[in-house]
Amino acid sequence: MKIKISETVPEKFRKEVAPILSNEEFINLGRYDHHKSNRLIHSINVSYLSWRIAKKLRCDETVAARAGLLHDFCPYDFSEKTPTGEHQAFYHPKAAIKNSTRNFPINDK
Repeated sequence: MKIKISETVPEKFRKEVAPILSNEEFINLGRYDHHKSNRLIHSINVSYLSWRIAKKLRCDETVAARAGLLHDFCPYDFSEKTPTGEHQAFYHPKAAIKNSTRNFPINDK
């Protein structure tokens, strides 16, 4: 599946997130319901808003965009028991960083 972001969204943002949005494992987040949508759409929205806020505050918008996309990169249904038995609020950040570092170059920011 190929994700296409509207041409009305600035090209700079689209280029920054394109490598993540072309990753099949990441795209599969669209299978999981999340906040009246799905986890993929939720993550794209968080990414774009984070990018815009960072830009306005003159922070690193690339880091903000990537962090927004990857913050929920954990391919399991949050309504089910986690693989470790932990509450999903504690498990999912650890799973997201593990999946993110396995699939993408991640820096300390």
